[in-house]
Amino acid sequence: MCIRDRTLAEKNSPLLKRYLALIKIKEIDAKTLKKDWMKHISIQTNVSYGMGESYVLTQGTQGQLTSNSNSLTQLRYNYGVVLNLPLSQIFQNKNNNDKAKQEIEVVNMDKNISLLEFKQIIIKQYNLVKLNKALVSISLESVNSSSLRVSLGEKQFNSGIIKIEELMLLIES
Repeated sequence: MCIRDRTLAEKNSPLLKRYLALIKIKEIDAKTLKKDWMKHISIQTNVSYGMGESYVLTQGTQGQLTSNSNSLTQLRYNYGVVLNLPLSQIFQNKNNNDKAKQEIEVVNMDKNISLLEFKQIIIKQYNLVKLNKALVSISLESVNSSSLRVSLGEKQFNSGIIKIEELMLLIES
């Protein structure tokens, strides 16, 4: 059996394609789980605009209090990054990541088991084809040999060397 034929059979096997797709899905899920902690990070911004008044009391040199009021327009920007990550979530993420890795490993094992079974089926079928070819060849040789013996027996019968009973035995065999 040609190695190229076996690898083509493996490459076109729907079961093995299914396992490869499952592995890809599990790897994508694992990447998603690794980035799951980022959902607890947020960016907050705040903009405020408005009029404000300020009052200032000042004491003069002669002890008199004077008040000044100023009107002021202000525009304020606030921004920040907030990280809100519960401790239980940290441990849960670690467990989820470990679980995802194990799921990938299990699917890889299933794929390898399936690949081994597939190779065994291919080898069995190949050996069965070889056996049937050999049996056909043996049967063909047997038929040719019997045909040759009958032909020789007919010639011997026509020459008077053997009797009719011996010829009938040759034909029956």
